[in-house]
Amino acid sequence: MIGSINQLWNRSGHVGFSAKSRRRGPCRFLPRLEQLEDRRLLSISPNLAPLQPDDLLEANNPPALESIGDQTMSHTQDTLDITLSASDADGDTLSYSTEAFSAPELAYQLDQELGLHSARDDHYFNHRGYGEKYFRSADSTWYYMLSGGELYRWGGSIQNSTLLATLGPQYHADPSLLLEAQAPVASISDQVTIGLSGSTLTIDPVADYTGEFFVRANASDGLSTSGETFGVIVTEAESPWIFWPLTE
Repeated sequence: MIGSINQLWNRSGHVGFSAKSRRRGPCRFLPRLEQLEDRRLLSISPNLAPLQPDDLLEANNPPALESIGDQTMSHTQDTLDITLSASDADGDTLSYSTEAFSAPELAYQLDQELGLHSARDDHYFNHRGYGEKYFRSADSTWYYMLSGGELYRWGGSIQNSTLLATLGPQYHADPSLLLEAQAPVASISDQVTIGLSGSTLTIDPVADYTGEFFVRANASDGLSTSGETFGVIVTEAESPWIFWPLTE
């Protein structure tokens, strides 16, 4: 006699059923698709083998990538190495991936992923007194941008919101650069090479490059991915020459 039947999914994605028998204890039922008078019927046949732990798909905890933060390097510096560090509550093996973007490339990617648009002509400017401008995504999630171009996902309050990227003050002054972003003709990959060896990220701009770009670093356990987008500024080196004023 069967007391209850529960649907189960195993790691290969196949469906099965567990039943609690009042006489024999737990057992499994496997579905079988049958043809009867041009109709497909799903029948359940018992498999009395005991359930194994791998038969059940447990909830996966995503990895946690340690914060990296914005980086600065001189244009005379050959490369910049950053060690990525992440942990996983399930003890899963982690892998890393990286990608570089210019500000226009990142703006275009964000707009394509989020489907951002303005809910009002003035973007609810300074609605909470932070000089912020608000946008909505295709799924009606709210986002806002501060005067420095910091784009946040609304989290119920300014303090609880999530920083997604810092695009620059020009994007706050003219939100159409984000809301109507076009695919850039040139790619930052023509100016900057991003390498990854194990958990070491290497940033290698071409000779005499100066400017700012963004790097996205991800940690994955095969099922879930966590990441951070941070800015990299390549500055001009200070002149080694000291100029003294001329005197008569």
